[in-house]
Amino acid sequence: MREVQYAPHYDFYLFDVYITYLNKEDNTETGRWLSHDEIEQMCPIVDFPVYAKALFRGTYAEAIQFPINFSSTIPATFYGLPPITKKHAPDDEVENIGEGVVIKPAVSAHVAGTRVVIKNKTKKFTEKGTAKPKHITPKAPVDNSMPEETQRCWDELEQYITRNRILNCVSKIGDITSRTAVSDLMKMMSEDVFEDFKKENEELWTSIKKEEQKKVTKKMSASIQGLVKEYLNEELSNPK
Repeated sequence: MREVQYAPHYDFYLFDVYITYLNKEDNTETGRWLSHDEIEQMCPIVDFPVYAKALFRGTYAEAIQFPINFSSTIPATFYGLPPITKKHAPDDEVENIGEGVVIKPAVSAHVAGTRVVIKNKTKKFTEKGTAKPKHITPKAPVDNSMPEETQRCWDELEQYITRNRILNCVSKIGDITSRTAVSDLMKMMSEDVFEDFKKENEELWTSIKKEEQKKVTKKMSASIQGLVKEYLNEELSNPK
């Protein structure tokens, strides 16, 4: 992540662990997510020195109020680096501001088949934009082929296609100068956008017909492609 200085080199940072069990009798697999306590116990034993350590423990009401605008603790905790004394951007609230926090129950839990994990990101790193004001004339003509409910679905999904999300995906891929890497970036963006959108809008998504869903996903792909091209052009024009 270019906007946060974690270390002077690439490293592996462990967030989560999912283990599978193989039943040799019928060759079937089952699995579960390790609890955070299990992860913290396991990592030193298996020589994974860099992993997500708990910043706070308490009730959900207390955790959601945990202040998220703080300098990243990773450089000092894992690499013994001194504090960074200069802000990355003038409007950052603190020096080397972190991306935010992840809130998880002490024991892995699921609601309606979805694992309970909440990302509470700072304003700088939020991966969802705001809805476009309806009174502003769009640059492109309105797609009149979309029924009202489909258009509402697209308006909601479009908010998840942001530059911050691209930056987050790029941080996971690394070098994106090759054609394969760009393809990986497009794929990761599409999956990430759609996953977060469906988490919050499952009912809206399933309310429209299959053929309308295809229209929305087609617009999503085109929008992501345009934003990725814009990002790559900026990177090529302003090499770091």
